[in-house]
Amino acid sequence: APSRRVAYYFEVKVLDAGTRGNICVGLSDKTTLLNRQPGQDQNSYGYQGETGKKFCGNGQKGEAYGPPYGKNDTVGCGIHYTKGHVFFTLNGKHLGRASGLGPSEYYPTVGLHSPGEKVQFNFTGPFMFDLQTLIQGECQEERRIISREQVSTRMLHDLVRSYLLHAGFHKTLRAFERTSSSADTDVTMQDAPSPSPFPPSGPSLLANGPSKQIDTDTGMHDDTPRDRRRQPDDAHQPSAAPAAAAPAAAAGAGSSSRACSIDEDEQRAVGVGDGEGGVGARTLSGLAVAEHALRKLRQTVVVRQSIRRAICSGRIPEAIEIINQHFPRVLTEQPPSLAVVLVVSQQIVELIQRNDVKGALSWLRQECRAVRDGTAHAKTALEETAALIAYRDPERSPLAHHFDPSRRQLAADLINQHIIERELGLSGWAPLHVLVRQVVAARRLLFERNLSRGPYPHSRHLCQAPLYQNNPPTIPPQMQATDN
Repeated sequence: APSRRVAYYFEVKVLDAGTRGNICVGLSDKTTLLNRQPGQDQNSYGYQGETGKKFCGNGQKGEAYGPPYGKNDTVGCGIHYTKGHVFFTLNGKHLGRASGLGPSEYYPTVGLHSPGEKVQFNFTGPFMFDLQTLIQGECQEERRIISREQVSTRMLHDLVRSYLLHAGFHKTLRAFERTSSSADTDVTMQDAPSPSPFPPSGPSLLANGPSKQIDTDTGMHDDTPRDRRRQPDDAHQPSAAPAAAAPAAAAGAGSSSRACSIDEDEQRAVGVGDGEGGVGARTLSGLAVAEHALRKLRQTVVVRQSIRRAICSGRIPEAIEIINQHFPRVLTEQPPSLAVVLVVSQQIVELIQRNDVKGALSWLRQECRAVRDGTAHAKTALEETAALIAYRDPERSPLAHHFDPSRRQLAADLINQHIIERELGLSGWAPLHVLVRQVVAARRLLFERNLSRGPYPHSRHLCQAPLYQNNPPTIPPQMQATDN
């Protein structure tokens, strides 16, 4: 039975109970004797139709469990990997926990021990039993338990503010400040677990390859794609795909002078300098952000936001000009980082999308020469991007994932982090990133203790529970993020 999921489940319909109805539905491992019913040997489990007893590796004794079943009844058997137990259902009704789950690899099994018995398996659904509702209810119960933990509104608001400031979402930050100022008190609320200390730095984000989906496990955004032809705007939920808005006069690659300036009203709105409008250095359960760090982030947030919007809009020359004007060391650092290579090579993708192959080739020869000797991942990114030129129909090629808007997102995220680390000398991780990483790390430890069974913990599961049954959603290999 597949194990990388919350639960595995199948059903068996009894077409004919035979002379005695001595049918037993269950699970067994490869050591089970084929002339014995499931549940009689160790590392096997069974629910018998003749008696309604369950057998959990205890020979022929059996224990009272459910009603007997026979012709036209549907028996279900499931493995709940996250809770570590086996359960059975009868005609869509859950019969309760049957036994704890052993360490073996299990196979769906039916024992037929009287003449004329006939059954039909159902491995793919639809099922009589609603497994998704069961899992969803358990997820809701988990969240109810979490909601009983008290955390102050001020602490939650500080986490959000520091994240928006760190990511360069200055318009969202301004809107958040306007809506949260009246509620920013020290009263407690039941919304989330109290954060715990975690090292403020983590593995480099540059370990992620260029063709990877954006991974919140590494402190990045989730992989929700946006239409690459839509003008990005940063006024949305922080967990959505990153984007930011540059001044209106900055539209177009040639009008960079206005884009490179910082509007004084915007500075005051997000608390640039020593004013009181920005994020305060309040303690976040061991994750306090120093005031000097906040000041640096505030002073550069509008410029970083302009860079982000230019990249997410596909205006790469404009983004490069802004970077060169305000953070000149970023693009000249040797060896070039993955962040720099992704930004510079993104223009090749944009030109190919506009069917300007000659322009893409010229950009590769002239602008990408300076970044060709980058890190290992950076070289891979550049090589894959350059290879797009060789395809007659690159958007249908094996490298078509480079045209996904998540590549723009990744370039914008990594260059923002690179600027914060290299130019500002600060940690590349906002407190919210650190907390998310801690939760995922804790879940992965539990996953390992559970013999690596159940869904592999990922940050996206914190926002949307994995309610799939026997067919989990797949992500193309070239778009999967590496794990740190």
